Amino acid sequence: MSQNWQVINLDKRQTLGLWGEIGEFIRGGKPYELSSRFIPVDYASIIISSIPRRKTPSALTIAQLLGSLNLPMEILAMIFDEIEDFHDAFCLAYTNTHLLAAGLRSVCALLRVRQACWAGDRVVCIGDYARNEDLPEGMLTAAETQELLAFEAKVVYSDDDGAPNHTDLYRFANKNYQCWKSLGRSDSGYHEFTSKLLPYEKECYDRLADAKRESPSGYLALCNLPKREYVRETPLFAFNFSGLPHDGTLLLGNTRDFVTVLVTRMCWTSSASWELNGGYLEQGPWAGDRFEIITEDALNARIERGEAWRDVTADVLDDMHAILDELFGGEDEEEMDPEDDDTYAEGYYETYSEETDSDTDTGISEEDEGVSEEDEGDSGRDMGDLETGGEE
Repeated sequence: MSQNWQVINLDKRQTLGLWGEIGEFIRGGKPYELSSRFIPVDYASIIISSIPRRKTPSALTIAQLLGSLNLPMEILAMIFDEIEDFHDAFCLAYTNTHLLAAGLRSVCALLRVRQACWAGDRVVCIGDYARNEDLPEGMLTAAETQELLAFEAKVVYSDDDGAPNHTDLYRFANKNYQCWKSLGRSDSGYHEFTSKLLPYEKECYDRLADAKRESPSGYLALCNLPKREYVRETPLFAFNFSGLPHDGTLLLGNTRDFVTVLVTRMCWTSSASWELNGGYLEQGPWAGDRFEIITEDALNARIERGEAWRDVTADVLDDMHAILDELFGGEDEEEMDPEDDDTYAEGYYETYSEETDSDTDTGISEEDEGVSEEDEGDSGRDMGDLETGGEE
């Protein structure tokens, strides 16, 4: 019997919907829907940089600008924390720069949820045969486990023949998690909302909506945060899959290939049958872990700070070749010498490793230009003048 899958975010309780069978969605390029979600975006900097100073009458004081909201910054921040809708928080924050200073952190947090920014969140591609008693150890919190078991005791599904079927995380997420709907210009309410904004406010809104589509400059790395493992961009994109068809949808030679790699390592089910290099594809070593895509410079900075990271690019290339061979190997009409393929792949990676050995031990490049969680969360920088009102 075929098995269906869906990618879910345990922290944000979001799902990408039902993806069907594993071979079908890998072949069809379905993982590309995840491509922008693991790249941290510094929304605070975008907001700050897009705000021109507006001239206001010199006689207006902060008290006059705020009216009944002339409250301490801490109280204003607590008010923003109670707002659940990004558009509501955005409008209140843009009343004046004093309110923007108070609400910037909340606005960015709501935007990360709305844009489904999954960097640093627990993510798993869960199969509908995954039983609750067989999930990866530590993947769920105690509260989440209790909620799942309560759902299992309450809800009963039936197979096609009417026989009772078990209730699992796959069905729990399908019923209780939200399908992601991105903020963007294609939204039905986009024109109605932006028509009420001032020009510079609309410019900022559009930049925030488009930010997740922009990749950082420089070479990138896919990082597994709890396991401290990473995959380099350069050898992945240059890897030779000779002898295997390349239809332009599975591997594109850009950042989206990272997510194809990720999905093949974070699947989980209790009924696994696809053997892969001593394990099973459907019981991936990264299931339920936290991920982000950062620049190699940013990764280098972490290594220089003493963090221990392990390069697993070679293992990933071995797995990817086996997966592609399983999916596409039988479709190639031209017989290829396996030794030619393996020799090229191994030779390339050995050459690349020799050139970067010193970098691998001590770092990857010279300086950190990546976006760190600290950078994104530091909403107070450059806001000193805004906290005093900011209007000139």
